[in-house]
Amino acid sequence: MSKADMRALSELTDAGFRAVQAELAALQAKQRAIVEQIAALEQDRHDRAHSLPEDDPAMRAGADMLWHRWIDTRRIALNAELARLRAAEEPVKMRLRMAFGRAEASKSLAKKAKKQFVIELARKAERQGL
Repeated sequence: MSKADMRALSELTDAGFRAVQAELAALQAKQRAIVEQIAALEQDRHDRAHSLPEDDPAMRAGADMLWHRWIDTRRIALNAELARLRAAEEPVKMRLRMAFGRAEASKSLAKKAKKQFVIELARKAERQGL
C-alpha cells in the first residue's frame, strides 16, 4: 500500500470515527435537555406547592389539579423520550467502539508503513554506499 493510500485510509477511518462521535454527542445533548426539562417541571411543581396560600382561587377551582395532571403527563412523555434516546445510544456506542478500533488500526498500519519506508530508504542508501 502506498504512502498516499495509507494517509487516505487513516483520514477516512478518522473521519468515520469523528462522525460517530458527533452522533453520540447529539444523542447525549438531547438526553441532557430532557433531563433539564424534567427537573424544571419538578422545580415548578415544588415552587408552586410552597408559594400558594391554602385558599388560592386556582386551587379551589380545580385548575391546580389540572396543572399537576399536565405536569405528570408531560413528565411521563419526557421520560419515555429519554428512555428511547438511551436505548438508541447503545448501538451508537457499539459503532463508536468499532470506528475507534478501525481508526487506531489504520494509524498503527500507517506508523508501521512509515517505519518500513525509513528502513527501506536506509537499506537503499547503504547499498549505494551513502
